[in-house]
Amino acid sequence: MRVLAPGGRLVLLERLARPGARGHAAHGLTSGRAEDLARHLTAEGFLRVEVQTRKAGHRNLVIVRGETSTDGHAAAA
Repeated sequence: MRVLAPGGRLVLLERLARPGARGHAAHGLTSGRAEDLARHLTAEGFLRVEVQTRKAGHRNLVIVRGETSTDGHAAAA
């Protein structure tokens, strides 16, 4: 959060991995890990944190988004 301007956005995009996947198939985030990350971002003061999945070609992607407050301070949890 400290490197984002007030009102800045954090957008993380990664391949959606299946739980228990191994090797190259394990590269990415599972739905559970994406939700964990969203909870951590919320705990750190990010606002409007959301997790979405999208289809891109033959791949499924997971997107984790959050925003900083417009005054540059962490939001109260």
